[in-house]
Amino acid sequence: MINNVLKKLGKNKNWVRSSDAISGLENNFFINIGNAAGLVYILLNNLEISDEKLDLLVENFEKNKKELGYSKFGGKLGYYTNWILVFSNILIILISNYVSIGFLIYWESLKFDETIYMLFNHKEIIDIVFKNILMSMVLCLIAWGLMAYKYYQSSKFPEYIESKVIQ
Repeated sequence: MINNVLKKLGKNKNWVRSSDAISGLENNFFINIGNAAGLVYILLNNLEISDEKLDLLVENFEKNKKELGYSKFGGKLGYYTNWILVFSNILIILISNYVSIGFLIYWESLKFDETIYMLFNHKEIIDIVFKNILMSMVLCLIAWGLMAYKYYQSSKFPEYIESKVIQ
């Protein structure tokens, strides 16, 4: 965990910050400061990067970002990709909550048709299912927000390097 002085330095310099390190560009040096096993380390790398190497860096960044994402599993990235993933996540939340509550009802030695009837017609059970769905959605919104924030940070990295190195 980085201390408050390093957090403030990273924030003032608009550097990339994580829980245990800050990284940024200053006077053609890539600086990485962090904590490891209770010790503070400082790494300095000279960044005399030619335009060709910078273009290659940005190109590799974009390529790796695509390979690590949705396309790795054979999907095609497009405008609707994010919406499809969100919709499928919501659908999975709904199905999993109904199945888990249904399984608990079925476990009480009820027949399958009685279980289905109780899931959709018994007021107390419907309330339990909706509360569970609501709780699942809130937890997913937190996770979606964190993922969106990380994606936003990572998508700014090539522009950030370009703006700091090429002046």
